[in-house]
Amino acid sequence: MTYRTAATGQYSCPRCLRPLNTYQAGAFEVDACLSCGGLFIDNAASRELVRAFDRDLIRVATTIGIGKGETVGPGVYQKDLACPRCGSPLSPVNLPSASAEVDICAEHGTWFDANELPKVARAYRRNREGAPADMAAEEIAKLLEHRWG
Repeated sequence: MTYRTAATGQYSCPRCLRPLNTYQAGAFEVDACLSCGGLFIDNAASRELVRAFDRDLIRVATTIGIGKGETVGPGVYQKDLACPRCGSPLSPVNLPSASAEVDICAEHGTWFDANELPKVARAYRRNREGAPADMAAEEIAKLLEHRWG
């Protein structure tokens, strides 16, 4: 079951700098931006995303992303992103098999722009099911598993 747990304002969206809302997605908490549709998941949820197709995470990401594009318009878009938890720079990681670039804080978690988490989850599911993956995607998966491990 997915439900809203708080409108914290404690953390800000790395993209549009608006307050993040915390939601429960199964066993995981997700910090979501209702304005731009992005979300931040901690390292445990990130590891689960690589390991299995978590329907609760996908459901929250899809609901938050409804009506949102994958990028935010000019004047609002932040290029250099900071971790919403610690303020350290997020490291962009390109995921060619998902046609996405996620932003990672090795200590706290991963930022997904609107509608990216479902794309990444589907790409990892295809890779687990034996669909051909390009070499770059396999290398990225190893990097993410190392960072998220």
